[in-house]
Amino acid sequence: MGFGLQFKSDGTNKKEVNLRETLLKIIEEEPLIRNGFKNIRFLYEVRGFGLPMFDGKRQVSAERVLLVDDAASLIDPF
Repeated sequence: MGFGLQFKSDGTNKKEVNLRETLLKIIEEEPLIRNGFKNIRFLYEVRGFGLPMFDGKRQVSAERVLLVDDAASLIDPF
């Protein structure tokens, strides 16, 4: 399970967000999610990774070339 937030690449986000704490809070407090995870037991520490998200500026295709998935920054953080 995971989720993400889009951050500006220049680092000028207005508010710092701890994604790990936010994810754990959502699992504990959101009724629709809490019920599905009521017997959850983490096997590993919750970890996070920065993933590039497509912004429309990056070229993802050329003659005989097509970038897909992570290579094209076409990720789905959910």
